[in-house]
Amino acid sequence: MKTFSIVIPTYEMHGKGMQFLHHSLRCLSNQTFKDFEIIITDHSKNNDIQELCEDWSSLDIKYFRNTENVGNFSYNTNVAIDMCSGKWIKLLFQDDYLVSENSLELLEQKLDNNVHWAVHGCYHTNDGKELYRPFTPSWGNRLHEGVNTLSSPTNLVFKNTDDNQKFNTNYTWMMDIEWYIRAFQKHGLPKLISDKIAVVRTWEGQLSSTLTIPEKKKEHKEIYEKFQGNY
Repeated sequence: MKTFSIVIPTYEMHGKGMQFLHHSLRCLSNQTFKDFEIIITDHSKNNDIQELCEDWSSLDIKYFRNTENVGNFSYNTNVAIDMCSGKWIKLLFQDDYLVSENSLELLEQKLDNNVHWAVHGCYHTNDGKELYRPFTPSWGNRLHEGVNTLSSPTNLVFKNTDDNQKFNTNYTWMMDIEWYIRAFQKHGLPKLISDKIAVVRTWEGQLSSTLTIPEKKKEHKEIYEKFQGNY
């Protein structure tokens, strides 16, 4: 059993999917901690991502062309979670990447058998080079209002069990918040890791920017009504 299963759901990403994934795989290949597998579930309509994965034969990549529910990011992520065999499942969105060659080594040191789920810190970038806005996760009581003090699912790691919690396929913008609240209800508070493990890319094509205002308002209203007073 590998220590980490790195989950990377992929799609064309407005023509930048190959570029972003190549950057992320290069960072993974440079890790000092080598005990990990990479799970890629691909919603692309072409073979570009698959061919890129074949080029990275030095990495332990499990590639799966996912032709079901194309465009539903939560569903694509869930398929990858079901394919994981590592002790820990670490999400890493396609346009994000690990901060340094020591990222997985540091993360592994922060986890133990008493942890069910954890959220780590990150930096942000808009060009893949310059880092800004360092982020440290914290737990707040306004998640159901859309106040996300834990940030992106890229910062999430959780123990791989027989009944892994999946993402609700009804949500895109608040898929993370909905998952976080349910995880808290079942397992309690996450371990908060202040170390900056990943880099979250901010750009015009990122997932949260592709939704319309009415779509975001609908998700916000549903999450608020679902969890108000329930966590």
